[in-house]
Amino acid sequence: MVTVPITILSDKAEPSGKAYLARLDIPEVEPGPYRLYLKAEEETSGESSLIANDFKVERANLRSPTSLDKTGIEKDP
Repeated sequence: MVTVPITILSDKAEPSGKAYLARLDIPEVEPGPYRLYLKAEEETSGESSLIANDFKVERANLRSPTSLDKTGIEKDP
């Protein structure tokens, strides 16, 4: 198991709660299938929620930094 730092880039109020745009700084890992678990815990009560999502790491063509916006997300062409 690896702990991954998360940076909240923005948030937006939704009818069901808040939606967050987050950047996860995932360390370099070998290509293949993975499962990401995200746990949110309320500090005072200890109440928590856990979600899981499967994803696949593929070898990517390196893009120049100019093709990415300030959040590290690829700009629209």
